[in-house]
Amino acid sequence: MVTQERIAEIVRTICAMEPEERALLARAMEAQNACNLSGIIHAWSRAVSALWAIARSLEKGTEWVDTHPVSQLYAWKCLDLTGGDRDASDIMAGCAAAAREEVGDAPR
Repeated sequence: MVTQERIAEIVRTICAMEPEERALLARAMEAQNACNLSGIIHAWSRAVSALWAIARSLEKGTEWVDTHPVSQLYAWKCLDLTGGDRDASDIMAGCAAAAREEVGDAPR
């Protein structure tokens, strides 16, 4: 459940954004209704380029871009479209198991 404190934090974050950031956030929110992974990835790429321009003007770096709400929204949508409901370690373990079945357990 989202708490009142978390809602207040989100509102403060949005209010503190530059207009261009708010526009990127609006597009990322609109993208939550999309069904085309390729389109989402291309839109995310454009958004990240725009976020980097903002980051440089604010003297921010990689962590700011990577953890920005716009980046998070696109990441969550990609996870949704790929059927992801597990963390990456589960996916990697599944891939490793499939590879072992394919090539056997013999060490290389």
